[in-house]
Amino acid sequence: MKKLHLLSLLFLSAIKMWAQSDSDVNYHQVNGSVMQMRVKTAAFSETGERHEEQPFTANYSKDRKLESIYAAVDDKARVHRVYFYNSEGLLATENEKRGDTASETISYKYKDGSVKERVYMTNGKESRRVVCTGNASGKPEQEWHYKNSRPVEQHRFVYDPEGNLTATMIYDSTGKVLLGKRECTFDKHRNPLEQKRYKGKQLAASYTYEYEYDKQYNWTRRVMFNNGKMINEVVREIAYYK
Repeated sequence: MKKLHLLSLLFLSAIKMWAQSDSDVNYHQVNGSVMQMRVKTAAFSETGERHEEQPFTANYSKDRKLESIYAAVDDKARVHRVYFYNSEGLLATENEKRGDTASETISYKYKDGSVKERVYMTNGKESRRVVCTGNASGKPEQEWHYKNSRPVEQHRFVYDPEGNLTATMIYDSTGKVLLGKRECTFDKHRNPLEQKRYKGKQLAASYTYEYEYDKQYNWTRRVMFNNGKMINEVVREIAYYK
């Protein structure tokens, strides 16, 4: 059980490294007809020691929708996340299993093409609810986060003209106290180049990224630095539909 829990944390951590919003699907936007992506992640300690994290595989449909993410150490220890879409092609549900147990389900409700609500169910019980408003492009503009029906945080988002998420502000439940902020710049392929994270108004961390690309301009290797030191490496083996 301890091994499975650790696997799950590493698996979700690796996915969240691609995050620009709360949905994994948005992290995995790709160019071309990607069929499958095998992802290997390594973290580096302050002394440069390399630690291999659990690899995972992402599978795509021919219309470039993320269908599933799967990680496994053996037949008993595995994490599997599956994505379902509505008749309009919008993400409707994300289901995660840890081993043979369904551990989390995220359901989406829409208004005019924008997500208006996300509901997180853990082991059959609601663990979190997020109410959203979107901008004219359908991207999230503001979110109200609830836990046990009580407001806990507000999130606000800022985008550049290309639609990249350049700033995320996290406030307390009243929307008046700034708890944290994330700022990001992007390269011409819309991948993060530099990211700054703030605790309140104080800079807490600053990261930079370097990439290697294939002929479809999907990155195949990404290296993350903190103050000039390599702290993370992600390698993606990408297979395309013929």
